[in-house]
Amino acid sequence: GSWFQSLGKLLQLEIFGGEGHQRIRYCADMLVSGHAYFAVLFSLSAYRQVCLAGGWAGLVGAVCLCCVCVNVTIVALARFHYTVDLLAAILLVFLLFDSACVDQLAVDWSEGFSWREPGFEPKSSPLLRRALRAPPAT
Repeated sequence: GSWFQSLGKLLQLEIFGGEGHQRIRYCADMLVSGHAYFAVLFSLSAYRQVCLAGGWAGLVGAVCLCCVCVNVTIVALARFHYTVDLLAAILLVFLLFDSACVDQLAVDWSEGFSWREPGFEPKSSPLLRRALRAPPAT
């Protein structure tokens, strides 16, 4: 068959399924689990907001922890991600959530862009300075 016939068969298989109308699940190597990443990120953000507002931090923390544990357990039992994918996502959130370097990079990035604003110079982020190829700040 031609390339177009193969493409047509592949699309038909994708839309309607294979024998017995079962859908195909492709092996997609997703190293970081978005399920776990956003569950942990939301939980940390909610916990921080409650702590800043002076609310019931213990209760919110316990509920968020339970939600994350249930989320990770369900995703692992469904075999949608490997355990290392889930652990990597959780670790990444904890590494990046309170990172002063990432925070400063975001602040510098939001100040302006050298190609749009002629006088723009990143103040304190050497990473952004390199990325924008701007001259060093003095």
